[in-house]
Amino acid sequence: AARQHPQPAQQLQRLTTAINGQRRNALEVPKDEQQQQRQQGQRRAGGSVFGSSVFGFDELYARLKPFVCHWRRLSPRPALFMATTDVKASFDSIDQAKLLDILLLHSPNLFSQEVYLVQRYTALQPVSGRAATVRYLRSVSPLSAFPQFADFAAELASHRRRTVFTDQVVYAVEEQAAIKDLLEHVIVHNIVKDGGAFYEQRQGIAQGSVLSSLLCSIFYASLERTHLGHLPQTLPCVSSIFSPVHASRSTVSSQQLGVQLSSAQPPLPPLPPLPQSPSTPAHRLPSSASASSDGGADAPAAYGLLMRFVDDFFYVSTDAHAAGEFVRMMEGGVPDYGCTANAAKTRLSFDLDAARNSSSCYKAADGSMFVPWCGLLINARTCEVQVDYARYHGTSIRDALCVERCANPGEQLFKRMCKCIRYKCHPVTLDSHINSLFVIRLNVYQALLFCAMRLSCYVNDLPQPVDANPLFIADVVVRLVDYTFAAVRLSTSSEQAVRLGCNCPLIAAEVKWLGLHAFQRILRMKQCKFRQVLSVLDAVINQPSHDYYRRHLKDVVDPRHSTIFDKILF
Repeated sequence: AARQHPQPAQQLQRLTTAINGQRRNALEVPKDEQQQQRQQGQRRAGGSVFGSSVFGFDELYARLKPFVCHWRRLSPRPALFMATTDVKASFDSIDQAKLLDILLLHSPNLFSQEVYLVQRYTALQPVSGRAATVRYLRSVSPLSAFPQFADFAAELASHRRRTVFTDQVVYAVEEQAAIKDLLEHVIVHNIVKDGGAFYEQRQGIAQGSVLSSLLCSIFYASLERTHLGHLPQTLPCVSSIFSPVHASRSTVSSQQLGVQLSSAQPPLPPLPPLPQSPSTPAHRLPSSASASSDGGADAPAAYGLLMRFVDDFFYVSTDAHAAGEFVRMMEGGVPDYGCTANAAKTRLSFDLDAARNSSSCYKAADGSMFVPWCGLLINARTCEVQVDYARYHGTSIRDALCVERCANPGEQLFKRMCKCIRYKCHPVTLDSHINSLFVIRLNVYQALLFCAMRLSCYVNDLPQPVDANPLFIADVVVRLVDYTFAAVRLSTSSEQAVRLGCNCPLIAAEVKWLGLHAFQRILRMKQCKFRQVLSVLDAVINQPSHDYYRRHLKDVVDPRHSTIFDKILF
């Protein structure tokens, strides 16, 4: 809701200047505090100003893995009941006065310092086809620390390679009181221009501010504490699940594409095995949410996990009643927060009533049932994680493809495809503590299928047709397949992955065969264009050294497990 501002337009010109540009330094402080809390392990479910918020796949992985591992250690292992909800008009429905009260109440947890030092620096990285890319960044620290740039740059260089850091010699001092005033200004003094009229937003918060997602997360974290705190949300700490891991980290630079890493990943405590057969029928969930997962007097205490990405909630519990109560409360609305879930976007892995049941989940051709959430598919029976390619159903990959004109378009093609592979290789889909070996292989295979589709679209915009240089395209495919294993190892040997005991049992030879098969399958759909490229790939994949993997991985490449790719346009 908005009303026309009574002041003349010329007096509002100052207010219409982007607040992000006016006080960019101050806006970095809350973001840095959130990152510091995450790194220091202070963000337990319902116990911090950010509640169950996850700000990316890294945090999702850190929250989900302990839950899954603890659940698999239970005997007997209870059934899981999953639900996802999306808040209707989440930014527009926020009550400004209540948000200000929440910030005032939790400001001691949001701000750990009275005065902050904001340091500006640049990061320069070489890029193929261009001289370099330069990013202008900021770092926040307590004023009392006043870090020397040489020490700060050395810390950055320890986990960012092939980068030159430059001190901009600009040090800004931001006081906590000034930052609070700015937050209040962002919330209650957002000005919108429509034609020649200016309006002040009186309901909700602006979605264009760099702080919008953070403020939204803080608001709904308060809702969790007051209305969802009674739900089972026992989250085991990581140290109780994993033994300390002491191992040297494997590193792969961007110049070592396709090189197999020599250091092996450390052994981990054994976990109960997952079913390896992809054709195992899905677990039948009870049709009534009133039934508990066990019901016996000796049944283990119910526990669950609540996660939220801004306004998208995910709740999983071993108690069907708790999961049903979560859905009913969210769809019924929380009047004092102006929050109501969008029933059309609710997804359940169990039958709550006639209108809300497991039919809302995604069902694969092999019978598996998945709950989609934030670009992932979470198996309703095993809690295994896959990438949600179903969201591309009926859409054309070409419409979302960005082709850059540069001096070396062929090399740029390779770099773009490498980036596509890197985005799909995350520990949450590669860790054997979450996924079975079959699902890990399937995740890599599907990532390569998707990459092959993008390559097929990308080559249409190259200066020369495919037939003009088929050996070059075939070489790009082979290099991409080799790079995939390096990307997998790089992802699973990151600092966070090592801390959480990530284990990925893939070997280079099977990743190579899966990659060649994926490109072969996709490019055959465009045989007229890739006939000569396919002849080269056929010669490589039909070598005797690949016979073992052809037999060993035939279930992974079974089209029944990847039928969604038949419905994606490219």
